[in-house]
Amino acid sequence: MSAVCRKLRAGPVRSRFDDAWGGSTYGFDVWAGHPHEDEVRTLLARERGRLSDLRQRVDAHNAQHPRPPDSTRVLYDCGQTVVDDEAPRGADDNRDNP
Repeated sequence: MSAVCRKLRAGPVRSRFDDAWGGSTYGFDVWAGHPHEDEVRTLLARERGRLSDLRQRVDAHNAQHPRPPDSTRVLYDCGQTVVDDEAPRGADDNRDNP
């Protein structure tokens, strides 16, 4: 939520791949037998694994080194929802919103 508020305060800007803050929503239409179905459906689990590993490494480093007064806290939000074919699609269905 803080990323959305920060983007709104910044005014009309477009997200870039190298942004340090912001967010994107991506929608994927897949079905049984689709060549990318498993990759899409396991996206959250894979990202959680990567994020957990990174947090453990950062925490281990921080335990050995004091945090300087000018340190920065980075918050990363991620989520996934699976919508079945029977759910209605509307204007809020962001297929690709980089």
